[in-house]
Amino acid sequence: MIGWSDQRAAAVAGGDRLTDGATMTVEGRYYPAESPDQDAFEQGEYSAVAPARFVNTWKAFDDRMYGGYVVAGAAVADAADLGTIADRAPTREVQFDWLNLFYAVEWVVFAGFAVFLWYRFVKDAWEREQDEERETAEAAAGGAADDEAPADEAAVDDARAEPGRR
Repeated sequence: MIGWSDQRAAAVAGGDRLTDGATMTVEGRYYPAESPDQDAFEQGEYSAVAPARFVNTWKAFDDRMYGGYVVAGAAVADAADLGTIADRAPTREVQFDWLNLFYAVEWVVFAGFAVFLWYRFVKDAWEREQDEERETAEAAAGGAADDEAPADEAAVDDARAEPGRR
């Protein structure tokens, strides 16, 4: 963007005066593309610089589109006899964002929960294997003990039972 004028003819004339039909290099500040607006679409007036919209409205589009635009400095606007485009310098201040901290904590909690679930699944599988081995050993020992008649069956059941399981 070279400069600003409220009349299309003045803006085109300013660009023609500046370039005089030759290719020129413009130095300025680069801005990313803006989102197309819908505020005054019917009147053909726009309040945002959106290359995606310009592709659909410019008749002489040559298949080259960039993801942003350059705003020329005041010297270029003065040379074209156009008004300077007011732009503000990028801010350099840094603010602490609590939402980012929340997301970081959230991912740590999710990871911890996944590790906990893995631990519980492995522990449950290991306990099942231990119970099956114990039952197999008891069944094998029980088959040999059936040949001998125990004096008191309740005493044998208490001896086989684990503490806390009845």
